[in-house]
Amino acid sequence: ADMPAATPVDAVETIPEAPAIETLEADSAESALPSAPVQAAPAQAAASALTADPNHAVAVAKTMRPTTIAMLLPADNSPFLSAGKIVSNGLVAASKTSPVPANILMIESPDHVPVDELIDAAVASGADVVVGPLQRERVQALVAKEKLPMPVVALNAVEVPIQNKVPENLLMMSVSTETEAEYVAELAVKTLPPKPEPAAISAEGTAGSTSTPTPALAAPTETGTSDMQAAPEAPSTEVAQTGATAAEAAPAEAPRAQVTILTLDRPWERRIEEAYKRVLFAAGVTYDVYVLNPEKLSELPKGLEATLDEETSEYFHEREKIIRETYKDDPRRLKRQLRNLEGERRAKIATAEPPYAAIFFALDAQTASLIRNRLPQKSRLWATSSSNPGDPKTSSSAAALAYDLENLVFTESPIVVRYDAQSFEARFGTAMPYSLAAKRLFALGADAYEMAQQWAIGRPIIQFHGESGALEVDRKASPYVKRTPQTIVVKGGHLVEVEPALVSRPGALPPIREKKPAATLDVESREQLRVPLAVAPTVTVETAEDLPPAPPPPARPAQSAPELPPPTPGTPLE
Repeated sequence: ADMPAATPVDAVETIPEAPAIETLEADSAESALPSAPVQAAPAQAAASALTADPNHAVAVAKTMRPTTIAMLLPADNSPFLSAGKIVSNGLVAASKTSPVPANILMIESPDHVPVDELIDAAVASGADVVVGPLQRERVQALVAKEKLPMPVVALNAVEVPIQNKVPENLLMMSVSTETEAEYVAELAVKTLPPKPEPAAISAEGTAGSTSTPTPALAAPTETGTSDMQAAPEAPSTEVAQTGATAAEAAPAEAPRAQVTILTLDRPWERRIEEAYKRVLFAAGVTYDVYVLNPEKLSELPKGLEATLDEETSEYFHEREKIIRETYKDDPRRLKRQLRNLEGERRAKIATAEPPYAAIFFALDAQTASLIRNRLPQKSRLWATSSSNPGDPKTSSSAAALAYDLENLVFTESPIVVRYDAQSFEARFGTAMPYSLAAKRLFALGADAYEMAQQWAIGRPIIQFHGESGALEVDRKASPYVKRTPQTIVVKGGHLVEVEPALVSRPGALPPIREKKPAATLDVESREQLRVPLAVAPTVTVETAEDLPPAPPPPARPAQSAPELPPPTPGTPLE
């Protein structure tokens, strides 16, 4: 078959001087043979040489030949080419800054060439491990194979039926937003109050019941939580933004749901919503879903508003009666007094207990910021990296969004929040990607390099702190690389890294202070960031409860007024 031209070397265009990179065509195994013979090194010998001492491991690794990594890069006409180039940039940058750089081969992978032939080309070229493919359907084709001829680190994760077996030398890793949503939901579940008694939960609206998603401006409809089997019942309702609440749409005898999910009727947001649901359903947590109307974001659905208790409501009602009676003959003062009373009432509502113990955002940062200011101040807010406002220190629009998203807890790849342009270039030897999505893909490539290095020597259990999060996999248990992203809290217009245990405590969000912003580290601190991927740089965050009481300000000495000479008789006083 006719093949398109091989991917040019500028596939890693942001990485200057990469002599170790070769570009291969994937027509056949014969056309992919390297020009020079490759020395053989048994994988088992390399594995036994690596010990628990990282310094010893590096010293031993330097005496062996470099690992050869073959990356499957999308073809020039593929819509995934841009993403593939960014991932390859991360892979190459990690290799160049590694104590033991690898030989990296870029293999173009046209859609009409079977994935088997691509891997055969990597084998013929002398590769030790394959990184890729990136496309989901290509990973699905790998999963369907009985076995693979060499270790493979796929850059996407697909669902595999329990009865199916995955090739033993296949790993799947990704920076999927759905996995972040599941992780966030697990943190949020820990903060919830005790569950209601099972007898008080209605059997209506539970698992197994399905309906078409509610269109915008339609009447509320009831939906099930999931099609999963053998899970606790968790009633839920989905409503459009019509003014009716999810609680009103639910059966009269059912208690109010514990949490709610705010989403838009778009594919990306719906995928995040479904990931939230899976965890909540498995935990037996009841939830409501509000499908927001993008054209009516200024109108908060009534079910999301906090309400005053009966005593406080009666207090405001009596005050209104007195004001109307007192100023009935003065319309201007009556209007002003009623306006002031309404302001007091709204301030009281804003600080009242929220109707839901947790609110999940399946929204972008712009939409989330428009909704946040209309939610009760005490609401516990959770989101994924899709709601990241950006770096407030380098963007005025990101700074404005950060102030609007106060107290939002979301997850993100550490590479996004730990580096500014200078420290990024010092760490990776290349310019920092501009967009948040590009930074995450770069992190995927950097972590894929470390994963490939260890998977090439046959390690069944791999754990390290990477640029996309803490990564771990036990291949005997699962082919999926588990990624634990960094937990971030928006506080005072800053993005603060915190420990998950801090924000997963029951009750209100604890006070948080940022001791030293990550993006304003001094030169000495930046140099400390030049560490192997196996060591994660950290930012110290202190809570208010951990800080010692502030010393009282020093008292100022009393200053007496200067004495003026007595005025001369006849001189006018100024």
